[in-house]
Amino acid sequence: MVEFLKIDAVRPEKEPLERAKAILDGGGLVIVPTETVYGIACDPAVPGAMEKLAAAKGRDGNKPIARLAADAGQVRQVAKNWNPGLQALAAHYWPGPLTIVLETSHGWTGYRVPNHAVPLQLAALCGRTLALTSANLSGEPDTKTASEAAASIAADLVLDSGPSATQAIPSTVVKVDGRRIECIREGCLPFAEVERVFQKGLDMKTVLFVCTGNTCRSPMAEALFRLRVGDDAGWDAASAGLYACSGSPASANAIAAARELGIDLSGHRSKPLTFELVNSSDMIVAMTADHRFQILQSFPEVGNKVYLIKSFGTSKVRADVSDPFGGSLGVYKKTRDEIDRALSDLILYLRTGKS
Repeated sequence: MVEFLKIDAVRPEKEPLERAKAILDGGGLVIVPTETVYGIACDPAVPGAMEKLAAAKGRDGNKPIARLAADAGQVRQVAKNWNPGLQALAAHYWPGPLTIVLETSHGWTGYRVPNHAVPLQLAALCGRTLALTSANLSGEPDTKTASEAAASIAADLVLDSGPSATQAIPSTVVKVDGRRIECIREGCLPFAEVERVFQKGLDMKTVLFVCTGNTCRSPMAEALFRLRVGDDAGWDAASAGLYACSGSPASANAIAAARELGIDLSGHRSKPLTFELVNSSDMIVAMTADHRFQILQSFPEVGNKVYLIKSFGTSKVRADVSDPFGGSLGVYKKTRDEIDRALSDLILYLRTGKS
């Protein structure tokens, strides 16, 4: 018998979420509500879980299954070519009924951030994206109640938060390849509207912050810049490290220091500096003079857009931002504030052309 647990749609209780995580950790399947239709989830990192999900759906295991993300930051960190158009879609529609198919190191994958507290908190509790598809057999109607979902597809646990929307319309699915956007399935959101938001976002420019490992200074700079510049300034941010490994989280003290300002760095994953990142950025901002020198050595053709983060102010201060790696939380907070002050001058420069 499948296990049913009631859960509040607005303030999900801890116990049902923890039970769902335990099922997922064991390779099981969990039916979850979303703001559109009920879905069924598994943890793709657990061996055999994806095969079990495909079998439950009754479809070819080679057919791709979208991922449930807790926020846009989780998706940004795995995307190979995140750009301002994608950022605009995420800012405008997430959380919400838009699935975006984009390229990652594992191939083309769809991502969704539902506007429903239950799946969002479940993904956050699990600490990584989950595989999520509609809770019905392939070719059968979508389900809008927990009982309909359980009757349609086999699962180990059902989280029941009540009926979905009266008109159970699935998410709109788009594929983004560089500057091109394609409609895969038009659902609740009209594709013409989504396309307009994407094209408008492409007009934004990107500033790329660079440090050594992309786990301390540059992630804080990226997040602080987004916070301070605002949504209507026409600028987005990214970050990378000269010697970064792919996929490392931000350091614990960087996360703690950022959290004090209402910034969540828990979804950050490090990226090495690549030609693609350098080439797609409108401005590259280094934390130290040595970082700037190494960038110019590796990519001499972009010399006209590489700056030091402290080169925009008038105060006579040391050019480098100190590296807090291995330091206490107090050291990280000092570096955070050092970056924040420098960003004020950078943002003024971007808005007025004057430092």
